[in-house]
Amino acid sequence: MKNLTSERLCVVAKLTDMGNSNTPLEEQIRPLVNAAPYLVLDVDGIAFTSMMLGDMVNLYSSFQKRWSGRPNGMALVHAPEVTKQVLRLAKLADKLPVYDDLDQAWRSFGPAPRAQARV
Repeated sequence: MKNLTSERLCVVAKLTDMGNSNTPLEEQIRPLVNAAPYLVLDVDGIAFTSMMLGDMVNLYSSFQKRWSGRPNGMALVHAPEVTKQVLRLAKLADKLPVYDDLDQAWRSFGPAPRAQARV
């Protein structure tokens, strides 16, 4: 009989650009940020504006503060080319890396810690 164990926890959220919101992104997804030390945001079709970029920086800061001192990671997937360019120009590509798909983002977080067998 095989037993399954959790390797590590990751939250994946699909963001959409639905127009103006009075609530900052950081507040909208705070429960997700607090849920797991790995966060992947699917930004398919979203061309970042300066305001969205500010939201992402605030979210990143909040995420890093929450998981400070522990292994963690945050990544974006499915970003349009214009969003990738904005991140590079803003010198945020190292903090908010963009990957083609979820599998690449997952692998970017590095190897999961392995449980040690007790003898």
